[in-house]
This record gives sequence, structure tokens and C-alpha cells, in this order.
Amino acid sequence: MVRDGDQLPDDMLSGTFSKALNRKVDVVNLGQGGFVLNQELVSFSWIFPNVVTCGHWWYSNIPVYIERDTRGRLQAVPQTKQVGYYSDMYKLEFALPKFAMYRRILAKVLAQDFVMERGWSVEKAVSLGKTVLRGNVEAIFGN
Repeated sequence: MVRDGDQLPDDMLSGTFSKALNRKVDVVNLGQGGFVLNQELVSFSWIFPNVVTCGHWWYSNIPVYIERDTRGRLQAVPQTKQVGYYSDMYKLEFALPKFAMYRRILAKVLAQDFVMERGWSVEKAVSLGKTVLRGNVEAIFGN
């Protein structure tokens, strides 16, 4: 995890990711205004086979930031290397509203960018949504 505003040289992150090729590394942007950092983490995810984009930290659990990051990740990162939602929440009652918010945003992005703009069928978009929400969690981290 890298906090927003912290700049790590690309060679430092590349070195870290390449030394751990036999391990899955999930990356998440910890800040709410970190478009550049999110884009860098997305890039590392498509470059390194072991790097996976993973949800949003609770500080950035704001719809406008989640939508922007979700859209960018779906456009750039292979489907099988994305974990759509996770949370480090400390109260169980936060889980359902936060997860529901993410599902609504994911549905919006899939409808706009994939069904309307790319001409995908609704079924294909729903399948991608299920992969990002649950399928990849099981495939990457186990049951």
C-alpha cells in the first residue's frame, strides 16, 4: 500500500513486484485524490503477472473516486486481475451499504462503457461484474 502523495520511483516498485513473482500482490490506492498513483498501480497490474488491483481503502470509499478508478481499471487491467471490492471496515454494519454502493457504481460503469459504448450484451457485462465481484476473489485468494 502506498499513501496518496507518496512518490516511489518506478524502479523501486518494479523491483519489489519482480522479486515476488511467485506471490500475488494486491495493490490499492490509499488516497482519495490519487489519479496518477491509481494509474501507475493499474499499469503495474498489466505489466506484472502477480500484481492485482484491489478495491478501495475506506478513505477513498467515495463514489466519484470509486467510479473513476473502476472505469480506468476495467479499461486497462485484464478481467482476471481485478478484485472489485474489499474493505478494512471496523464495523460489520458498514459492509452492506458500502458493498451496495460499489455494486451500483460497477453496474453503471458496465452499462455505460461496455453495453452502450462497446455494444456488449447485458449478459456479458453481468458476467464481467460477477467475475470482478466474486470470481476473482476465489480464483486469486482461494475460497
